[in-house]
Amino acid sequence: MSLVYYEVSRLNLSSEDKTALRFIFTNNSKIKEEVNTVLMTIENDDEKISYLSKFLQEHGKIGMFNHLEVAKVEDLYSRWGGIPRFILEKALDNFQQNHLEDAISKCNARLLEFVGDNYHTDDINYIKKFLLFASEWVAEKVMDKLERNYNQQLRNFVTASSSENEYSSLQGVIFEQIAHRIIQKGGSFYTRSLESDFTSTIEIPERIKLLFNDINKIEEGKYCQPIQKNFSSIDAIVAPHKLFQMTVCRNHPINVNGMKKLVEKLGGKSGTNHIYFYFVLPKDLYDNYQAQPFYTNDQTVAKRIPCWITNRVKQYALKIDLSSW
Repeated sequence: MSLVYYEVSRLNLSSEDKTALRFIFTNNSKIKEEVNTVLMTIENDDEKISYLSKFLQEHGKIGMFNHLEVAKVEDLYSRWGGIPRFILEKALDNFQQNHLEDAISKCNARLLEFVGDNYHTDDINYIKKFLLFASEWVAEKVMDKLERNYNQQLRNFVTASSSENEYSSLQGVIFEQIAHRIIQKGGSFYTRSLESDFTSTIEIPERIKLLFNDINKIEEGKYCQPIQKNFSSIDAIVAPHKLFQMTVCRNHPINVNGMKKLVEKLGGKSGTNHIYFYFVLPKDLYDNYQAQPFYTNDQTVAKRIPCWITNRVKQYALKIDLSSW
């Protein structure tokens, strides 16, 4: 991924600004390279945000998509997962917009055959493939259909043993979707401290789901999920003291920079409340899961971790038993 696209995704910009920037860079490679060069010289995130905001005022949103209602763009963004062509350029093209609904309507149990046989010979060349849903909206629509029409196949697929290999990307994605539904609905869950190994059962109440594309829109007490699938650090937050990271991987470092962005929704730097960071796991990983290190955005171990994180963040494993789902 080009630096400019990475920074647009990572920085705390509004979804409208992110969409406009992606559209401009996709359609003008010269401007993209100019912005890319400037961003390489800026180290501070606030300065990068200021630069991109000023850039938009001068080049981007003025008059370009004034004919589109903000609500329309936000709705399309939640559906398409940030693809500028379908959010802006093709926003009013019903033929193009219907492609997404058509694709979802064609989903069936064959999707669950993606993983196939684990057997392969050493001399066969292959490319790893990763399958992700375009957006949370698409994920919900597909999961609704699979759960309604192919419940047993779905259960068998996700609970299939992966032996020494991690789950395939599709198994992991579907596990995440099921885990979200289970936790949002509430119930009793087994947890284990990744610091003391103490085990307990916790009660999680049913909560209202809220999708957010801006950290400022997170509401306390609600089950808040980021619209963007690449949101750093977490898959869900119940502010101000619970974070959830769904994973089927034995190694899943915590992103320090992502935590910093959430600080004001977690009681602030001067807060005294504990912050429970739950790694939501399938039962075959739960017993032996280890505490995870803190990394920076570039996937290196963080050398400096804020005191509010080291003092207040408590890591736990939370077991999801799909056999009873």
